[in-house]
Amino acid sequence: GCIISIFALLAKEIYLQGFNSYLQNLKSYPEKLLFQCSCILIIVAVPFRILYLVTKNIAFGYVEDGLVSLAVPGTFLYFLFFGRIYALTGAFIVMIFEMITGDIATFGVIYVIVITAFGQ
Repeated sequence: GCIISIFALLAKEIYLQGFNSYLQNLKSYPEKLLFQCSCILIIVAVPFRILYLVTKNIAFGYVEDGLVSLAVPGTFLYFLFFGRIYALTGAFIVMIFEMITGDIATFGVIYVIVITAFGQ
């Protein structure tokens, strides 16, 4: 049910905005793009969890752990989006978004290195 609802909401949003407007919206709000990629990564991780539980092959567990590790920061950034409405945290959250979107490639490389190093 959750998978169908995520894709239905995404399809409805693309239909209502139009594909080009939808892509422009994603360019304006990269945290929304990260959240949608995170949702897809979590959906992709579910079959690997099932395969790991059925076959007990550790490789499926490693793939699932990697996918979920990449998905978690995207969901966190999307939840920060809702903190913008409060006067106390709004400026701080805008500053975090500007830093992350300005250095997103560097952040991604460092994150992958840290996850790889401590995942052993």
